[in-house]
Amino acid sequence: EVNITSTQNTSYNNSESSKKGSSVRKSSTDIDYKITNIASNLETNGDVNIASGRDTNIVASNLSGNNGNIIVGKYTDLNASSPTFGQEIINNDAKLTIKSGEDLHYNYHEQTKIKTDSTAVAVGVVVAVAVTVASGGAGAAVAGAVLSGAATGEQGKKGKTTTTETTEINQVASNLNFTSDLNTQSSGDTVIQASNLSANNATILTGKFRDQNTGVENIVNLDSKLIDIATAVEEAA
Repeated sequence: EVNITSTQNTSYNNSESSKKGSSVRKSSTDIDYKITNIASNLETNGDVNIASGRDTNIVASNLSGNNGNIIVGKYTDLNASSPTFGQEIINNDAKLTIKSGEDLHYNYHEQTKIKTDSTAVAVGVVVAVAVTVASGGAGAAVAGAVLSGAATGEQGKKGKTTTTETTEINQVASNLNFTSDLNTQSSGDTVIQASNLSANNATILTGKFRDQNTGVENIVNLDSKLIDIATAVEEAA
């Protein structure tokens, strides 16, 4: 299996703050989370040749050169103890995937502001004290008065919480740029997603391989398919 993929840098920051005045209390929470793809780059003035008997995955990375040849699902058995040693083996399950990565930026902000009506709180306290004195120390009556006074005071608090939340996702394309030919062949599916392929001449074969000597295309898998999702394939005029 061949994997040419990006590395992801991740950052996370969570900050909280609060400020309390005589009649206003403010607090805020901020969360910032980022995932950034750092591409792998395979560049040469010559040819880029990739061959694998299993899957080949190119994710958010860049390949460039004169000619590009990517062969997936065909290999020569080099295991000396294998009964197929030295023979060409076809793996019909091998897939070629050329796709983008995703940069993510998530931001969350929450702010709370509580304003206290000091007059209402004071009234609550006075009510509680007055009933306590008048009751002559009766436990049940005192408890009820204190709760009533506290409730009256709480009614003097007015709070407001506002939140904003944003999620931004950007596609980071894979780019295959060759000044001459680009040739991809896979026994299984070929998936090209949100990426850019550029060459003087581009050939994409799925479920078949081209004989290097005769140029004949030999079908090996009738079920394979090309899955192309928002991809730019450019050939020079």
